[in-house]
Amino acid sequence: MASVQETQSSSLDETQFSEGVAAFREAVKPLASLKLSVFLFACGIFLVLAGTLAQVEKDIWDVVAGYFRCWVAWIDFQVFFPKTWVPNMQNIPGGFWFPGGWMIGGLMAINLLTAHALRFKVQAKGTRMVWGLIVTALGIVLTWAMIEFGTAREAVYETAGLDFSTYWNLLCYGLLVPAIGCGIAASYQANDKSKRAEFYTYSVIGLILLGVSSFLIAGGESVRLNNSAMRILWQLIQATVAGGVLLGGCLLLFKKRAGIVLLHAGVLLLMANEVVVYSLHDEANMVIAEGETTNFVRDIRSSELAVIDHSDPKEDRQTVVPDKLLVKNVDAQTPISSEQLPFDIKVREFVKNADLKPRTKEDDNPADFGFGLTHTIEPMKPSSGMDSSADYAGAYIDLIDKKTGETIHTLLVSALASQVDRRDTVMIGDKEYEVALRFKQNYKPFSIHLIDVRKDDYIGTSTPMNYSSEIRLVDKTRNEDRHIKIWMNNPLRFAGETFYQSGYQMLGDKEVTTLQVVTNEGWMIPYVACMIVAIGMLYQFTLTLLRFLNRYASGRLSGMNEAGDEDEHFGSTGFVTNYIPAVVLMVLCGYWLVSLSKVPAPAADEFNYYEFGKIPVVYDGRIKPIDTLARNTLRILSNRETIRTEPEYEDGEDKSDDEGKKAQTILGTQWLLELASGSRKALERPVIRIDNDEILSTLKLERRKSHRFSLAEIQPNIQELAKAAGEARELQAKSPESLSIYQRKLLELENKIGRVDLVTLSFISPAIDLSSDKVTEQFMFALAQTKRLDERQPPLLIPPVPEAMGPEDANLKRDQWETYSKAFLRDIIYPGAFKSEPNPFSGKFSEIILAYQDQDPQAFNQAVRDYQKLLKEYKIEKVSVPKLANEARFNNFSPFFYPGFLYIFAFVVTAVSWMLPQIDRPANRAAMGLILLTFAVHSWAIWMRIQISGRPPVTNLYSSAVFIGWAGVLFGLISEWIFKRGIGNVVAAVAGFASLWIAHGLAGDGDTFTVLQAVLDTQFWLSTHVVCITLGYTATFIAGLLGMYYVCRRNPLAMLALIAAAGCAVGLKEYNSIPLVLRNLGPFLLAIPLSIIPLALLTGAPQLKLPTSLEKQLPRMIYGTLCFALWFSFVGTVLGGLWADDSWGRFWGWDPKENGALIIVLWNALVLHARWDRIVGDRGLALLAIGGNITTAWSWFGVNELGVGLHAYGFTEGVLFNLSLFVFSQLTLIVIGLWGSSPKPENS
Repeated sequence: MASVQETQSSSLDETQFSEGVAAFREAVKPLASLKLSVFLFACGIFLVLAGTLAQVEKDIWDVVAGYFRCWVAWIDFQVFFPKTWVPNMQNIPGGFWFPGGWMIGGLMAINLLTAHALRFKVQAKGTRMVWGLIVTALGIVLTWAMIEFGTAREAVYETAGLDFSTYWNLLCYGLLVPAIGCGIAASYQANDKSKRAEFYTYSVIGLILLGVSSFLIAGGESVRLNNSAMRILWQLIQATVAGGVLLGGCLLLFKKRAGIVLLHAGVLLLMANEVVVYSLHDEANMVIAEGETTNFVRDIRSSELAVIDHSDPKEDRQTVVPDKLLVKNVDAQTPISSEQLPFDIKVREFVKNADLKPRTKEDDNPADFGFGLTHTIEPMKPSSGMDSSADYAGAYIDLIDKKTGETIHTLLVSALASQVDRRDTVMIGDKEYEVALRFKQNYKPFSIHLIDVRKDDYIGTSTPMNYSSEIRLVDKTRNEDRHIKIWMNNPLRFAGETFYQSGYQMLGDKEVTTLQVVTNEGWMIPYVACMIVAIGMLYQFTLTLLRFLNRYASGRLSGMNEAGDEDEHFGSTGFVTNYIPAVVLMVLCGYWLVSLSKVPAPAADEFNYYEFGKIPVVYDGRIKPIDTLARNTLRILSNRETIRTEPEYEDGEDKSDDEGKKAQTILGTQWLLELASGSRKALERPVIRIDNDEILSTLKLERRKSHRFSLAEIQPNIQELAKAAGEARELQAKSPESLSIYQRKLLELENKIGRVDLVTLSFISPAIDLSSDKVTEQFMFALAQTKRLDERQPPLLIPPVPEAMGPEDANLKRDQWETYSKAFLRDIIYPGAFKSEPNPFSGKFSEIILAYQDQDPQAFNQAVRDYQKLLKEYKIEKVSVPKLANEARFNNFSPFFYPGFLYIFAFVVTAVSWMLPQIDRPANRAAMGLILLTFAVHSWAIWMRIQISGRPPVTNLYSSAVFIGWAGVLFGLISEWIFKRGIGNVVAAVAGFASLWIAHGLAGDGDTFTVLQAVLDTQFWLSTHVVCITLGYTATFIAGLLGMYYVCRRNPLAMLALIAAAGCAVGLKEYNSIPLVLRNLGPFLLAIPLSIIPLALLTGAPQLKLPTSLEKQLPRMIYGTLCFALWFSFVGTVLGGLWADDSWGRFWGWDPKENGALIIVLWNALVLHARWDRIVGDRGLALLAIGGNITTAWSWFGVNELGVGLHAYGFTEGVLFNLSLFVFSQLTLIVIGLWGSSPKPENS
């Protein structure tokens, strides 16, 4: 009986327990919802956006504390109206509370953990489960080991001195292992027709790995990565091994869901890293002058008041008061008191960031002693925290006698004054005490002595290419005493801290280095997390891709090859009809491109400007052909690479009779020669573009169609222009955001005129008459002029040669490139003064100029040939004659300009094929052939840029536009190869043309081969992070483009209306006679009705009829593209953080550019999670993909317009308007897409 009761009781307990578990699961189920995930992604995007905008006014560390590392954030309405955009709207009151970073991140972690607890079941049993647990445990141990023992904490880890040759060999031969593995896997799939995609995938990957391994082994030292790159690569390989083992364990336990489990684990690890950084991360710096030793670091984000007793000859006794206590004591009744202080302290005023100015009678300055008698504190705006600047605190303090309570002295203390050793010393009793407000100092058990610091500049500039410090590290507690070299991206890790080369400066006659010192426990966490997420996401998305390809190859893909699908849109045509039009079109367009690429061949009696353009010149930090200098100069001055002259007519002359007066095209090199030869024609060429009517009024000029004016036309009223520009400069120094459009355009025009002056003075010879009795004054004037010219970093034409070096004195030796004007002058002085030979290059260039002045083409061409022979004879360092010739030919061809027209042509051909179904197939083939031809030219042009610059394909905004277009075209071609319905052609054509059009606009800034700042000068990160993040941009844009197609195919008039609205908006903005307010608001007011009109036409409006298969596949194309976008954007973003960690020890600094990339990642994740939870269907997916265009454009261009951050390219005139117009157009398309009911396939 008892046994029965016990059994019933046990069964009841089990039932109650099961019911309790079920009730608990039901209660926490909302926490595991994907809807919550989507909501949290949206909240995260909004918070990151608000925190980014807040950095315009607030210090970055205040933003991090108030937005991202808090539970609840207060967001002011004002942050959405940054002063760089709307300077007249800076008094907007109010704000609102919003979940902070900790709350959103914590809820994301709970959501993720709950989802895995409820929905992700272990699918393995028995032996498989045991092995799964063992392998997973091994992966966890490996992950921990990588993080814990990435570097020994108590040893010196000199990254610059490690030899990675062994690791390189391991990499080269190690690639054979996965290559063999892929071969074996491919062999297993070879006979399974249902696994053709796996067979081809394994085969291709195996062949690629085998080819790369063979190339690296055969290439030897010539292809080996440098130690800096190998160090990073080795860390990533270690992390990949740990991630690979974890994936193996997850595969055993979770089977097909292994990738999701792994990538979520990596995301949690990244989130944990932010907590680790908050808890353990500490940043400071060391500032050391050459020959000096220091044993402390400074925290430039905090300050302290130090009272120092120097009476002991062996050591100083310091008592410090932290800045927080000083701030708290302002106007307090009770002074700061301590037994360790020789006096009490009362703070009258404390300023977070203060400059110093000479004291005047009007100043409210209570100081009665020392430095404060001659200087006064001037409050300044706090620094952003995203650059090398710092806040220098200042204060007025009373020193109070401890016994009597009377004020001894009132001092002015300043961190800025302490920087230059201006500190007050007061006598208290029989002792002297030094009182100084300084940055917070933390003392170390080791010392660093600076032996030498170097700043290597790009040639002909003061732009740093590299900083490096040679130091002596002494730590008696660890018995360390060694010499070490630290330079950019090559830090020193020692005693749990990392020392990064941060800066260089000259203080008087001393060279000073700045080392960033970071305590970064767990610095390997992001490396490991990055590869874990990358492996998990890649595995999961690859499964989806392979499933799609297998179904496609076997004809089992839903909607593909359905009955009637071919006849629905394609006629039955033969091979000739299908492909001959494509061949003919490719031949004709190819012939046109070849004709454009031909090198000019002038007649014997014509000037060979092309050959002259190949002469090297140094400008903007690199050696380039003169042709590039001339083109870039004209592009900045007039937005054109050539000069288009206009016919001139006498009063009353018949303008229809333009015989002999036709407009001419003048090459940039010809104009440059006219400047150098002193020709009046150079001043009469219309090279300065002026769009602003107010400036034209100031110069008393009439508006003309071309907007271009000559220097001769500007000259008569140049004084009025100079006066107005001077006033604008004064305002710019005080309040840049207060500049009016007129003043901005004035400064822009002044810069253009200054650039012409700089080029002219560099290439023209000084006016010296050796027979004159004032020759000495002429020489003195010319020498002073060349000295002033050198300070402006002018174009340098004449290279150094051994026989013309002159004296050994560093100030007189001719061992650097010179301007022609300076070389001309020294060729006269040095032979007599120093017995040196004239520079043959300056002499030969003089012959070129004289021949041009005499208008003697034969002598000119011969002198140019002689100059080029000199280049080959002397073999000038860093001058590559073939590279100069390639760049000149590249310029002459303009391979990123003309192909844009072919992309448009291909788009038109595809559109025609849709309108005329009977020629659909041959027209599509022709369009694809044309795109292939143009893509080949596009690819060649990118390869040429790589060869010319010696850099990876993406280094600046211009090259990013070119590369995004290239990748977009490649995606379109692949899509067309798979679906063969024309949409791939449309994607390729639109992506190619749009990106090249954007690049053409960006080229107006000047040289597109810009040199890089010192911290960015690393090939490895440019080849990985930058390329990867740019591919993320591309994939997100392509998904958005497909979404636009989804919307516009239902109502093509919507796109036409948007184009019309955009055109009207641009035209209205450029019409200067309209009041400013209307010009700013009018485009958007006008665009609204033009964009909404098509909504009324949805019923019965013409639609682009798609084959049933493509109707079904378009959402899949968007989805698949978003998967690629998420992978590339996530990996690229995290790699960027790793670059930052390797450069200055801060993996994630919440910089605007970093935040922009994070928004793209969060948005793509939001879209995919919304799709997985079926919150949105096909139409919703398309509309959210269009929203991705907005987030990507914001990251690409928008954050630059804020003008803050470590990655800021700076505010660019006109970009903000174009960006706003683009965002508006995308929002309008989303509204149009939301209108009406979702379309249904005809045979659904």
